Amino acid sequence: MLKKTWRISIAAVLISASTFTFAQTSDEAVSQRLQAFVEDTNAASVNVALVKHGAITYAGAFRKANLGKGIDATTKHLYMIGSVSKLFTGAAIMQLVEKGKIDLDADINVYLPFELRNPKHPELPITIEMLMRHESSIANMQDLQNELYGDGDSEMSLEDLCKKVFNRKGGLYKESNFEDYPPGAKWAYRNWNYALLGYIVERVSGAAYHEYSYKNILEPLDMHSARWFLRELDLNDLAVHYQLTESGEHGPIEYYGWPGYPDGQLRANVEELTNFLIMFLNDGEFKGKRILSKDSISRMFTTKEYAGLTGKAFKGMGLTWFVHAGYNSVYGHGGSPTGTRIDVLIDKESNSGFVFYGTGIDEMNSETWGKVKSLLHDLQVYAAHGK
Repeated sequence: MLKKTWRISIAAVLISASTFTFAQTSDEAVSQRLQAFVEDTNAASVNVALVKHGAITYAGAFRKANLGKGIDATTKHLYMIGSVSKLFTGAAIMQLVEKGKIDLDADINVYLPFELRNPKHPELPITIEMLMRHESSIANMQDLQNELYGDGDSEMSLEDLCKKVFNRKGGLYKESNFEDYPPGAKWAYRNWNYALLGYIVERVSGAAYHEYSYKNILEPLDMHSARWFLRELDLNDLAVHYQLTESGEHGPIEYYGWPGYPDGQLRANVEELTNFLIMFLNDGEFKGKRILSKDSISRMFTTKEYAGLTGKAFKGMGLTWFVHAGYNSVYGHGGSPTGTRIDVLIDKESNSGFVFYGTGIDEMNSETWGKVKSLLHDLQVYAAHGK
């Protein structure tokens, strides 16, 4: 197994405007485009699902879910979806907002058993919305996060993590866990924001975060195979994630976890993940079940612009969702588990979206990343002009 590498990713789809249009997209055309991408990038496996008007219009899997065992990839194989998991944590927060148990503008100390302030700006509160929009002034702490990752499920609980890192009496607390600038002053993508939000879900709901998620989001969305922990899964259902070695070979990545799991540890297949997109496209409803209110959906898509995003592929940040530049109704999020690229996107105007999984892709290579962006753009068009 290859040694894992950990990194923060802005984790959003990069899609540029296009002047061409497609006629109604055939399955064959999508499959040919994906097959060409797989061959061009030497991906270990690629899974894609497209949705439009509340239904899957295309689902396909390419190459191998397990190269060593020669197992073909299928759209039923589970992949770790990385930072796309944050969308589920954001949805959990909004459900509790709807119930009057959380106020987006409230000081997060209302919901914590210890006081949490940026020690460099102790007079200023950090709010729930600041966490959701990545403007909390919590530092990157990537080295610490790397240390806390490990093979298999973490033995440290989410509660213990938050108390050790953010409580002044915690063994991992340092003033350097916070930025010099004040809360609300700047956008900076931080996984820690969503570890804290998951812990707040636990504190407010009285249930472990993963249990709350299963009962209130995943099960109502018919995401019956999706799970947060390896111990809850049959490992035969998991696809192996791969990282390209210097020699161009596909090195398998061991299954891993960390205690701040609400930020990026959900494992799901592409078909079931489309249910989450369909719910957002349908203003919070799925198969007659109300998961989120229309008002919550609207609030999550309300855009705030930041200097850190201006001039890039984003117009700004909603509550958890990225909002894409050049479009009035396109929202997305992505993730980068080691060696793997995960992206989801929805287009409210065309009532369409897609899920993309690709592993064994060297996204750090600029040429390869350009090919990924080109494919993601085409998937958006395919979805919008689908069946």
